[in-house]
Amino acid sequence: MVIRNVSNHTKIAAEIGWSADDVGMYIAHIESMADGAGYFLLPHQDMPGAPRFKPLRLGSKWVIRTGKIDLEVD
Repeated sequence: MVIRNVSNHTKIAAEIGWSADDVGMYIAHIESMADGAGYFLLPHQDMPGAPRFKPLRLGSKWVIRTGKIDLEVD
């Protein structure tokens, strides 16, 4: 399981072009790919009819795929 800390958030942010604060606030789940080639990031999604939670500048993808990142795990 990936540890949620500033160091990991910074590494993910560099990979996807977000800030570390945005990663910490808006990425709901980090899942390692089965083949170890990278990670699936699941961002919070805005729901129709509800106030926006995630800023539009962060996009609307349901899943963000990354390459291999040296993240701390437990």
